[in-house]
Amino acid sequence: KIIFIDWRELIERKKQSFNDDQMAKQINKVMAEIKNADVVILDDFGSERGTEYSLDLADAFWRDRENKTVIVTTNLIGSD
Repeated sequence: KIIFIDWRELIERKKQSFNDDQMAKQINKVMAEIKNADVVILDDFGSERGTEYSLDLADAFWRDRENKTVIVTTNLIGSD
């Protein structure tokens, strides 16, 4: 199973889910699919950066994907 995730959209929807129970259910399902997918394509990683929340979400993402295939696209340079 391959999943395509737009990083900025994931963060925005995750934030929206704080005040929307239906959105929270959808996001929880997406997060479970991310955890169990064979391959995740993570688009535009790093576009939303610098906040503690986005860093926490990134940490959770990489912990869930440890030792699993992730293809990352970004506009950042290596030092960023």
